[in-house]
Amino acid sequence: MKKETQQDTKYKNALEQTKAVFSRNLKNLLLRKGISQKVLGIELNVAASTISSYINGSKLPTCDFLVRLKMLYPEISIDDLLTGDILPASGPEPSFSESAAEADLHKYLGAYYSYYLDTNKKVHNPLGEINTMESVIKKGILYIYKNALSADDSEILCLAAFGTKNTSAEKIKSAVENLQTPAKVETYLQKHYSHHLYKGTVKFSQSHIFLTLNQIIDQKDMVFIILHRVRSTKAEYLGGLGTINSVSTGRTPNPVVQLIGFSRHDIRLSDEEIKAQLRFSSPSISMNMNAETDDILKLAEKLYGQDLQTEEQDNDSFRKYIPDIIRSNIKLLVDKSIEESILWYGKVTQNADDEWFHILKHSSHQETDEEDDSTENSNTDNSREEGELQT
Repeated sequence: MKKETQQDTKYKNALEQTKAVFSRNLKNLLLRKGISQKVLGIELNVAASTISSYINGSKLPTCDFLVRLKMLYPEISIDDLLTGDILPASGPEPSFSESAAEADLHKYLGAYYSYYLDTNKKVHNPLGEINTMESVIKKGILYIYKNALSADDSEILCLAAFGTKNTSAEKIKSAVENLQTPAKVETYLQKHYSHHLYKGTVKFSQSHIFLTLNQIIDQKDMVFIILHRVRSTKAEYLGGLGTINSVSTGRTPNPVVQLIGFSRHDIRLSDEEIKAQLRFSSPSISMNMNAETDDILKLAEKLYGQDLQTEEQDNDSFRKYIPDIIRSNIKLLVDKSIEESILWYGKVTQNADDEWFHILKHSSHQETDEEDDSTENSNTDNSREEGELQT
C-alpha cells in the first residue's frame, strides 16, 4: 500500500474544508433567496437527495451542479461558494436587477397585448330598474425594456397604453415592434396615445413580477399589477394572468381591482372565451332551496288556513297583506343565499395562471400554422396583407 504523503494529507484536508464551506454557503444562499432545498432542486433539475448531501457536507458539488447554480444566480461567485463566505440576506429579498440571470431578464423584454374588462361602460337593465356594468373586453399594449440610462444597464422599465380602441392595439404593437429603441417607442406613444400612456418600473421577487405605472399626462391614475413569475427554460416569456389596481375613468372615477391577462401574441379566442378567464370566480348560488321552500309553504298554509275568529271583513283585510309577508320572507332567504356566496376577494392561483399559459400556447400554435399556410399564397396576396397592416 502506498504511503500517504504530506501533500495527500493537505489535499484531503482541503477537500473536507471545501465541503464544510460549501455546505455553510449553500445554507445561507437558501436563506438569502427564501427558498427550500426542494424548490432549489426543482429549479436546477437536481435530485433532492443530492441537495441534501451538499447541505450536510457529505459530498463535494459537481461541476454540473455549480454551472447550473451559477446560471440561476449569476451574481454569486463560484469561488466564493467554495472558498469564501456568503451571508444570508439581512433585508428584503433582492430585486430582479440584483438577483435574476441576464438570460432570465431578456425573456421578459418586448411588447405584449393586455386584455382586461371595460369598467366604465354601462348598459340599461332590461327590467328598467338598475344599471349594470357590461363586461366588454378591452385591449392595450405593454412594453418592457431596459433603462439605457441606468449605470449598470439593469433597471427594467415599462410603458403601457390602456383605454385605446381595440383596433388600435394591433397598430400600436406593430409600430412598437418595428421601432429600434425604447426612446423611439416612448416618443411614438407620447405623440399618438399620450392620454392613454402610462410609464413605470418592473420589479421581480423570487415568485412574482410587480409593475408600478403612473399616467403620464395628468397623473390622475396609478396602476399596480402583480403577475406570477414562472421559472422556465423557454427563451421568451409568453404571457401571464394577474391582478391590476387602478382608477376607472368617466364621470365617477372609482378604485377598481380586476384580473388582467398579457400575451406576447394576439389571442385567437372570442371575447366570451377571454372573459371566462378574467372572472375572479363564478359564485355558486344554489336555487334548490328545499328547506327554505318548505318554510315558505308552511308560512303560506298558516297564513291562509288559520281561523281568525273575527268578522269576515277583518279576515279579508288581513289576507290582503299575506302576499307582502310571503314576498318579504322570500327576499330574506334570497339575500341570505347571496350573502353566503358573495365574492369578497379574488386570487390568481397558479392553476389559473397555468390555464392562461396553455391558452396562449395553443393560440400561438394556431398563429404559427396560419403563418405557414400564408407562405403558400401568391405574392399579390402577401403584398395586400402588408398594405392593410401599414394602414
